[in-house]
Amino acid sequence: MNTTVGTTLRREAVRLPQPAGEPANAPAWAGAPSPVGAGAFPASWYPLCRSAELAPRRVLRREAFGVPLAVFRTTRRTVAALQAECSHMGADLARGRVVGEQLQCPLHHWEYGPGGACAHIPATGAIPARARQAALPCEEHYGLVFAFLGGQPAFE
Repeated sequence: MNTTVGTTLRREAVRLPQPAGEPANAPAWAGAPSPVGAGAFPASWYPLCRSAELAPRRVLRREAFGVPLAVFRTTRRTVAALQAECSHMGADLARGRVVGEQLQCPLHHWEYGPGGACAHIPATGAIPARARQAALPCEEHYGLVFAFLGGQPAFE
């Protein structure tokens, strides 16, 4: 299966909207670059991998829209796609591991939820606003994991 979707894009063009459940006053991605350029692709669902490839607690590296993504399934079987470059020190999150409902960075063990918000930092109880990853909404249909590019999906 081809693991690249789209073509190479500039990464700094736009910011994704705030993930569902996040406070409205939280900064939008707090300095994390958006995974794609504005208007480069239509707002739609794009396949990232086969559902069968993504067992619980498995992390896959996929490149989509010219950006590396860490695609993972939590222990509760939620699928998620985060920008693979950790907002802390730039480690490859696709080399991390799933801990419960979070993706743990392989370098300093920061943990990010499916929506991109940092849920745990081992060295401190205070989580800085910049500790978040750009995330794409994901769903499974027809045996495939799809990610929505273009903010929050207006259709399924």
